Amino acid sequence: MIKDTLQEKIKVALKSGDKIKTSTYRILLSALNNEQIAKQRDLTSEEELQVIKRQVKQREEARESWSNAGRTEEAEKEAKEAQILKEFLPEQMSREEIEAIVSRAVSESDNQDFGKVMGKVMAQTQGKADGKIVSELVKQKLSS
Repeated sequence: MIKDTLQEKIKVALKSGDKIKTSTYRILLSALNNEQIAKQRDLTSEEELQVIKRQVKQREEARESWSNAGRTEEAEKEAKEAQILKEFLPEQMSREEIEAIVSRAVSESDNQDFGKVMGKVMAQTQGKADGKIVSELVKQKLSS
């Protein structure tokens, strides 16, 4: 379970004096606990991954906002936090692997419905591919 791993990582980060890792791990643990309270049950592995992805996305959006505002120090902090959180996600597929899955899904699809193709591809990638990249590739493939 991710929460147990997080507890251990928090201890290690505290002992090493790594403030950014300590705070990032604590924020993630808090987000997982909040989700568990909201659902009133233990989270499944998939639900834990969704919480982590949401946290990563928040950091990436914040990094972009800080960069656009010219606040490079804050942007770098958000980028570091996103990188720390990505440790908990499964290894992401390469663009070529995603393209192959998209091509297969489009060729197997009897109608060229974006939503149905996206659903097939996302089911096959199972969280190992960024939805933005998948969406972009599906749009390219369907328009060609």
